[in-house]
Amino acid sequence: MLQEYGRPTEPKHEQSGHCMKSLIVTGGWAHEFSDSAVVLGKVLAAAPVNGEVVDSTIVDGIDNAIQALQEGQFDVVTVYACWFTMTDERYTLEQRAQWARTTPVELREAIAAHVKRGGGLLVLHTGIICFTDWPEWPQYLGGSWNWGSSWHPAVEVFAARWASSLRAPQEHPIVYDLGEIVVEDERYCELGVGPQAQVLLESDGPEGVQPSMWTHEHGAARAVFSSLGHDHRSLNNLQHGRLLRRSIAWVGQLPDTVVREVQ
Repeated sequence: MLQEYGRPTEPKHEQSGHCMKSLIVTGGWAHEFSDSAVVLGKVLAAAPVNGEVVDSTIVDGIDNAIQALQEGQFDVVTVYACWFTMTDERYTLEQRAQWARTTPVELREAIAAHVKRGGGLLVLHTGIICFTDWPEWPQYLGGSWNWGSSWHPAVEVFAARWASSLRAPQEHPIVYDLGEIVVEDERYCELGVGPQAQVLLESDGPEGVQPSMWTHEHGAARAVFSSLGHDHRSLNNLQHGRLLRRSIAWVGQLPDTVVREVQ
């Protein structure tokens, strides 16, 4: 079920049982978020999680995100957006005028309250670039995009596989028995991974081995960051979809035994 602020609403289908409520914050620079966010919502809802449907509300823009967070409470906040200050010299004045955003105190407070009460964070792709003027954001994620060192090659086909730091893919329920995920995506390089983050997936290429996904716990809250998800080509990948559904189940605090069984 998708409820969208500022755009027509997708048809709703009545479901039995409970719902896991997800807020998808989207929009911003250099991506077709208006289409891809709808695909993401459908992928998350494609299979019940422990008998519960993932019910995603999609909001485009920071102001709409603030409104949604102030009006309702969500199990998981999913950041699939590219809203940042754009102070790097590569951006033109015209680009900054259209796309640059600072992070309002209202959004900071709303996300901080969500994390404090143990709400989950699922941060995809450019979500790590968001909120560059908010020092707490990398602390919640367990890592950062570092201007001057982080970058990505063009979209390509590559394989993300369970990290060498794991003894076996069975070690974490999100990647349990998943095998490698071959996707057409952007391969993020030289990300900053915090000391408390657990890398689950990595990829290998001319740029060396790079982390593609990690988990992090901040107080009572859980976070997953995945660099995957550039557009619908990646999101519609069947193995990637399963990974996303397991991720939202894990940050939503479902038991490991349940997360391992998510399809």
